[in-house]
Amino acid sequence: CIRDSYAWDRLGAATQHIIQGGLLIPILRYVDDLFTVLPAVISGIALASMLSIVESFGLVLDPDKTPDPASRMIILGVLVEYIRESTRGPILKLSIEESKRLVWIELLERCIKARRMIKADAEKIAGRLEFAAFNILGSWVRSRTRSLYDHVKRGSPEIDDRTIEDLCWWKDQLSQPQDLHRTVRL
Repeated sequence: CIRDSYAWDRLGAATQHIIQGGLLIPILRYVDDLFTVLPAVISGIALASMLSIVESFGLVLDPDKTPDPASRMIILGVLVEYIRESTRGPILKLSIEESKRLVWIELLERCIKARRMIKADAEKIAGRLEFAAFNILGSWVRSRTRSLYDHVKRGSPEIDDRTIEDLCWWKDQLSQPQDLHRTVRL
C-alpha cells in the first residue's frame, strides 16, 4: 500500500532527525534505511548509541539489517568501500554489487522478453535501481525509472513501449559494470 511506504518514509525521516540532532552524526536515508560513514575509532560506540536511541522510542531493528561497522558494506545493492589513502585523505568507492547486478539483469531480461511485469517486480526494480543508480550515476537516471512507476499506477502487467525502452536501457547500463562505479573523496 502506498500509504504504508509514506509512513515508513516519515518514520525514517524522524529517526534520521533524532539521531543527527542527538548524536551529531551525519546520517543518509533511503525511506526507512539509515546509513553513515564514520572513522573506525568511533563507529562501534556510534552504532551502540544509535541502537539505544531507536530502542528508546519502541522500535526493534532486525539484527540482519544492522551490521557491525566495516570498511566494506553492501547497502541496497550498492557496494560501499571505505579506502584510506595517506596522501589526500580517505575515499569512498561506490559500485553495484555483482550478485545484485546479475539478478537485476535476469529480471529485466525476463520482463522484456515476456512484455509483462507484475506490480511487485516493478516496484522492487524501480526502487532498487533508482537508489543504486542515483548514488553511482547521479540524479538524472531518475528519468529512466518514471515509466516503471507509471507501470505500477496503470495496474496492468502488460508493458508499454516506453517502459520496454527504459528496461532495455537499464539492462544495457547494468551489462557494463566497468561504468557502474563512483569515487567520492571524504
